[in-house]
Amino acid sequence: MTWRHEWKHEINVSDLLQLRQRLGAVMEKDSHAADGKYEVRSLYFDTPGDKALREKIDGVDRREKFRLRYYNRDHSRIWLEKKSRRGGLGNKQSTGMSGDEAQAVIENQWGWMMDSGRPLVEELYCKMKFQGLRPKTIVDYTREPLEGVNKIAKTIENKGFSRKGKADGKNFVRWKPLHILERCKEKRQGKTAVRHGLGIVFKL
Repeated sequence: MTWRHEWKHEINVSDLLQLRQRLGAVMEKDSHAADGKYEVRSLYFDTPGDKALREKIDGVDRREKFRLRYYNRDHSRIWLEKKSRRGGLGNKQSTGMSGDEAQAVIENQWGWMMDSGRPLVEELYCKMKFQGLRPKTIVDYTREPLEGVNKIAKTIENKGFSRKGKADGKNFVRWKPLHILERCKEKRQGKTAVRHGLGIVFKL
């Protein structure tokens, strides 16, 4: 199991334009990204009490999150991923799923999961059954990946968030437009704030 550093920074449009120019001069574009970019859609799981969200906001040292993810609007191949954090380092485990399997998970049809032969699918089943994990948040973003020396990777990301209690599984697999929403970090009388996000991520 490989653990690595990952740093994320929020940026503005001016930062974005400067970073594109400066980093583009010393880093290479990812050869797998068409026109230097690709689209990502993720569906995050959480407990009824928003355990994963609260642990991230509070900076809990040992935490984890599960998500379903696909790229460039192609949901014929979906990835189940588990991201873990310990001591400031991050780790990601992943396994492939079909579109039908992902839809079954979203619709709480779990009977097949323990016989899938995939440890990560079986772990998600156990945590859905005993911890109450459910699909909660859809995140869309456009990623601009670059690679540099010493395996340093950098991405510029423009994200949108949809968090409305229970996520709409049909939205996840059919690429419908989303309301761009994120749960506020501060409690503002129980309301939800609108937020668009630009960020830069360094991975080592």
